[in-house]
Amino acid sequence: MKIAPLSFDEELRIKDLQSYSILDSEKEKDYDDLVDLASQICDCPIALITFIDKERQWFKASKKMKENETSRDVALCSHTILQNEVMVVKDAQSDERFYDNPLVTGELQIGFYAGTPIYSSSGFKLGSVCVIDNVKKDELSDKQKNALKIIASQVSKLLELRVKNKLIIQQKEEQIETEKRIAQLILSESDKKDNFVAYELHENLAQTLAAAKLLLESAENSQNNQPYFILKSKEAISSMIDEMKSLSKSIIPTTFEKADYYWIIYEYAIQFCQKNNIDITFDEHNICKINNAAVGLNLFRIVQHRLEISKLCGAKKVYISIQSAKEISLDFRDDIENQQQDFHLTLLLNKITTRVELGKGEFDKKNNPTSNSLFIKLPLLIE
Repeated sequence: MKIAPLSFDEELRIKDLQSYSILDSEKEKDYDDLVDLASQICDCPIALITFIDKERQWFKASKKMKENETSRDVALCSHTILQNEVMVVKDAQSDERFYDNPLVTGELQIGFYAGTPIYSSSGFKLGSVCVIDNVKKDELSDKQKNALKIIASQVSKLLELRVKNKLIIQQKEEQIETEKRIAQLILSESDKKDNFVAYELHENLAQTLAAAKLLLESAENSQNNQPYFILKSKEAISSMIDEMKSLSKSIIPTTFEKADYYWIIYEYAIQFCQKNNIDITFDEHNICKINNAAVGLNLFRIVQHRLEISKLCGAKKVYISIQSAKEISLDFRDDIENQQQDFHLTLLLNKITTRVELGKGEFDKKNNPTSNSLFIKLPLLIE
């Protein structure tokens, strides 16, 4: 048996082959159709599209072949990639190169072989399109040889298309990641801005009104003022302070770094549902502490967005559970029926997804005809 020698540019050829990521790839109909065509044109029961790796011959597509690969040492296609034209072996059993080859003497019993190289765009011979019969045969006609070359050319085009598709997918994924990073940056900057606005509301307006309330309370005790007018003024200012606190809390739930966000979320959810006539069950069996401001604020926003979705979709019941162990777990359910997507809902859902990714968490969403559930896990620390 004669082993095919390596070409002078073998190292570059292997690198070129590996650049296509074709080796050990899944079966594809386009390649399978081409081996069927080669088999029919050349009137041979066996047809292969092979690629010659460092130490093996791997079959991308095959007809009437059990194995997925063979050793390169015994591969007839190893000789084909050293040729520029179609290599034809009319009688392998009498050919001095192959008469004692295991593929000739063994179960496969190769009698006839014809193969043509598959070229890459760089001009390297990566493998072959070949046909095999168990009996010796006459020479292929010029039309048959030309057909094999055309099929090999089609394989080359499929390889190039594979590279282009891979590049398009890679660019698309990079674009998506860039858009995600931009969205996360916008959310982070928005949180900072909201924090500033809430602080200004709380420190300037709310405290000014609180001081005015205190003065009115002092004046109320004086006999020289009108008690009724002062009482009403005090009530109005108290109402304004409550509204200011509520507005401040909706923008940023707390200005304290070490505040427990569990109870902030709890209070917000209860008040939101009461205001919007939604029956809420907040599981208090696993009360936990959420002292990390970044994690707590992120979870607060997620619950805020999800409650808004429940409201928009007409939910009547909401269930919320927050647990903490190695991570924060949020279980949110409602009784939304036949949720219809619109721009506002899609925007809210995207905000939830972005915030989960911003917190390096994971989520599982399930939509049923009569209920919806959202299960989210967030690490306790955000890097």
